Amino acid sequence: MVIGIDIDGVILDFERTVNNRAEMYDLFELHKNGVTKKKEFYSVNRYDWTKEERDYFIANYLVSATKETPLMPGAKEGMDFLHQQGFRLEIITARGTLNRNIKKAALDALKKYDIYYDDIHFEVEEKVSLAKKLNVQLMLEDNPNTCQKFIDAKIPVIYFRDKNSRKLKENEYLKEVSNWGDICRYILNEKNLSKKV
Repeated sequence: MVIGIDIDGVILDFERTVNNRAEMYDLFELHKNGVTKKKEFYSVNRYDWTKEERDYFIANYLVSATKETPLMPGAKEGMDFLHQQGFRLEIITARGTLNRNIKKAALDALKKYDIYYDDIHFEVEEKVSLAKKLNVQLMLEDNPNTCQKFIDAKIPVIYFRDKNSRKLKENEYLKEVSNWGDICRYILNEKNLSKKV
């Protein structure tokens, strides 16, 4: 079985790190009033920043945030376990679309934490299309908008939901989890998922 895995918010705790950096930038450097678009998933789109302020944040903070980002608890153990169980692990990420330098930072972090994966795909803006090409039978994702696209395509998705992210209704194609133990238990216990491709 092929499992697609997002990096940020699933392997690396990047969303929490970059959200903190964005708050500090908005408060201490720009002297502004915080989040104005609470339903926006990406932190760089949540504020009333000008294009120049947003571009400055992307250019100056995304790489350093990646370098200081820890792993999601259990990510290494979970991915090692799934690999040992015979699953193929394909990392599928939009990383690199805003700032190409964060691809190298992500590769460095994956190497530093000794994260196993079979292949990695950067700058993927349309994850469903690539997932279909790779024969992904299950996606691990933290972006609710992307999760909805997988549901619409009838590809099962595990929604690693942050407390501030939008709630989605669970159904036959969506399972919400809050940690890697939940992920591994679900994958191993789900009767409709097969380890054999």
